[in-house]
Order: sequence, then C-alpha cells, then structure tokens
Amino acid sequence: MSVDPPLLPDSPPWPPRRTRQLGALILTISLLAAGRLYWSETRAAATPEGQLLEGYERQRHHDMGVMYGRGGRDLMNALQAVDSPAGHAALMIAAGMIGAGMCRHRARQVEDDERS
Repeated sequence: MSVDPPLLPDSPPWPPRRTRQLGALILTISLLAAGRLYWSETRAAATPEGQLLEGYERQRHHDMGVMYGRGGRDLMNALQAVDSPAGHAALMIAAGMIGAGMCRHRARQVEDDERS
C-alpha cells in the first residue's frame, strides 16, 4: 500500500521577527477598530429601555433574582453589560490580543525549533 504525497509541499515558517510584527499589526488594528466602533456606537446610541420606563430596571433585576437566583441574575447582568458599546469594544480588543498572542507563541515555537 502506497502513501499519497501531500497536495501542497510544506512551506518554511515565517521568520519569528515577521510573525511578531504581524501580531503587533493585528493588535494595533484591533485597537483602532475598537475605538472606531465605540465612537460610532456611542454617537448613534438608542435610548436604553431602562430610561424609557421608570422602574423597569429595578423590576427586571428583581424578577431575574426570583427566577434564576443570584448567580443567574448576575450572569444575565454581565451578558447585558457586554451588549453595550464598551462591551463590544472590549470583545474586539480581546480578539486582537488573542491573535497577537498566537503570533507571538508561533514565533517562539519557530525559534525553539531552530535552536534544537
């Protein structure tokens, strides 16, 4: 039984310096995009439900505590906090940090492979 050759030959990895530069670029772009997203969402923000109906937030908070307990209520409050301009920007920055971290980790792997 013969083994088929791979469709694409293995390409050499990017140099670690270039991989780190890519990580820095990813982080920079995510910071700029998060700032732009936050700015655009705060300029065109809709009025929150809590400001439209007096007592709505207090009643919702109480009902969540009754239905789900304190842990469920706190989880729902955290999820609602993420659904805000600041939450969206924080998620975008976190994604950029993950991408930059992956690039840095890959550069370190290549350096370790070159040493051994």
